[in-house]
Amino acid sequence: MILGDARMPATVTDALVALSCRPLIAGTHFAWRVRADGHWDLNGAGLDFKALPPPALEGAIQYRNAAVALAALRVVLSPREPELEAIGAALRAVRLPGRLQFAAGAVEWVFDVAHNEAAAAVLAAELRSRPVRGRTLAVFAVLGDKDAGAVAAQLDGPIDHWLLCALPGPRALAPEELRQRMGVLRGGSELAGDVVAAVARASALAREGDRVVVCGSFHTVGPALEARRLYSALR
Repeated sequence: MILGDARMPATVTDALVALSCRPLIAGTHFAWRVRADGHWDLNGAGLDFKALPPPALEGAIQYRNAAVALAALRVVLSPREPELEAIGAALRAVRLPGRLQFAAGAVEWVFDVAHNEAAAAVLAAELRSRPVRGRTLAVFAVLGDKDAGAVAAQLDGPIDHWLLCALPGPRALAPEELRQRMGVLRGGSELAGDVVAAVARASALAREGDRVVVCGSFHTVGPALEARRLYSALR
């Protein structure tokens, strides 16, 4: 088993013990070093690669993610070695819509599912590392079985105003209850209807130099991406 982080929930640790499984842990059994030009080295756990190309996906976290994927590939292929040329091509070609997806423009749009505390912390770190001149608005909705308060607390610093929207289905969390679960935060908030309506509201509020972040669920990001495509096509 490959673990991307040593800080795993107790349930994962218990499962490893029950299965008599010895994990390979990122940062412990294999490590990576990013060079000044973005290329990176990976070694440990049977891996020894130099000057790999940067992952095409946005965000510093993608080096860790790529390292974990290559460690898993090494285990699956063993005793064969992964081919360096194929690895480079995959790193350059990989696409993952809705995961730290940045759309530049007069108003920058950022789409990231970020439906748990750890993912929200990664998103918050990326937003802090990419400051904008204006405000940061958030189109935000989560499912009822997610810890909305923990997600919102991680994003509290970078977000200036929240547009809370409704999701369809039995697991959905009403915007009014979402606002209560978020607790007291630095930024203001408003109820903005469904995701499409919230995207339209964000588009109306945002000014040049602002940023709009869409996050909280696949059910939030998916419709928002489609709404943005339709909105852009009409302009």
